[in-house]
Amino acid sequence: DDLLRAKRPGVEVIGAGGLRFFWDLLQDKASATRQLSVQLDMAVSLGSGAEPGQQLAIATQKLAQACGVDRCGFFAFDEETGRVEPVTSQFATGEESEAMWAAFTGLRGLTLAALPFFPALIERRSPIEIEDAATDPLIPRGWVELFEIKSALVVPIFRKDRVAGACVLDYRRERHRFTPDQTTLAMTLAGQVALAYENARLYRRLEERAEKLAALSEVARLMTSSETGERVFQAIAEAAVTLLGAAHARVWADDPEARVLSTRGGFGIDPRIEASMTDYPVIPYGQG
Repeated sequence: DDLLRAKRPGVEVIGAGGLRFFWDLLQDKASATRQLSVQLDMAVSLGSGAEPGQQLAIATQKLAQACGVDRCGFFAFDEETGRVEPVTSQFATGEESEAMWAAFTGLRGLTLAALPFFPALIERRSPIEIEDAATDPLIPRGWVELFEIKSALVVPIFRKDRVAGACVLDYRRERHRFTPDQTTLAMTLAGQVALAYENARLYRRLEERAEKLAALSEVARLMTSSETGERVFQAIAEAAVTLLGAAHARVWADDPEARVLSTRGGFGIDPRIEASMTDYPVIPYGQG
């Protein structure tokens, strides 16, 4: 292009079309090489010894780095509940912000109505570019100031051909228009993030299953041992919280002679409920 602009009027540059063709071809090859390099880097990270949650954080950070944005956040969508959960958010530079992380993790159980870009993403099933976050209705108003978002690219994450999440890539300092190359690369690498998320999800399920089996095994062991009743009742209360995901469990024993129910064991993860329950060690018949 510089050569063509510098030529004198009436002078033709021999082979200009061929030069442009080979230059564009070289650019495409260079872009494909960079993309392959990033994919290999992410594949190595996913195959490392890091636990799945850390692998997801690494994949999210590398996605931000590869696309040349300031940050990438990952949100998971539960189709059964219709809720969106924040999973991880990473700066491309690896920097940390306790205030922003606390605000991000505080976005629990978001409805689709509270997250305008998500229903649009489910409908379009393709990336959504938001050049001016301050004026675009798809970005929640509070997010612009809270997370310092100037421009964003929302990329869908698919599982079994359904939208299961989204990667939100954004710029914090200046507004930007995303290039086609950025969008294509983000869509390509989002598959790696989806794989990391699926690994983390399955790992959590295995951990939860192992905890439940351990709780059941401990209760069965105590019930067939010579342990005192109080120890068995306490183990049952702890197992109930673990197996059912409850905030508190309490075991009451019937005393027909005194006509009361008395506490024999209890366990809780909420100190407020625990404190209120200890106020009633015995409950007379008809008052429970």
